[in-house]
Amino acid sequence: MNNPLPATWKAILCANEAFKITRRVIVRSPGHSNEECQQALQIFQQGLRKKTLYQGDDALRLLEDKTAAPSLEMREIEGLFVLYLWATFERFLRDYLQEKGGVLKQYVQPSSLADALYKHFQKNVERWEPKDILDFLKESVFNTPTLKPMIDHAAYLE
Repeated sequence: MNNPLPATWKAILCANEAFKITRRVIVRSPGHSNEECQQALQIFQQGLRKKTLYQGDDALRLLEDKTAAPSLEMREIEGLFVLYLWATFERFLRDYLQEKGGVLKQYVQPSSLADALYKHFQKNVERWEPKDILDFLKESVFNTPTLKPMIDHAAYLE
């Protein structure tokens, strides 16, 4: 089973950088030279082709607009990106656990019990609430005093 999270994260970063570039081009008035924008667009396109955009981040330096505050639309888009990343992670976790739960069929005897047990496990994994998954992460991966509040905050937002 391939982990879709790295590809999803790269797609989100790519879209985010594309939004920044687009915003920078739109914000610039026609009276100013757009050489910096053209250069940044070229760096961005080269980075996409070479898949090295996020190693140097040269385009970001050229494209940052210090005077423009994030718009309401951009904050909403960022929220949708987070939701998309969470949904991808949640689906991957469920599928991964259901696949690994197939081991029950191999080691439980009689096989009719194993099948019934696996079906029950599979159905229950699908019923987990997002808060249940956050609690699981809080007790396993995010179990340090500095990371636990992050999960508590995410659970509060849910």
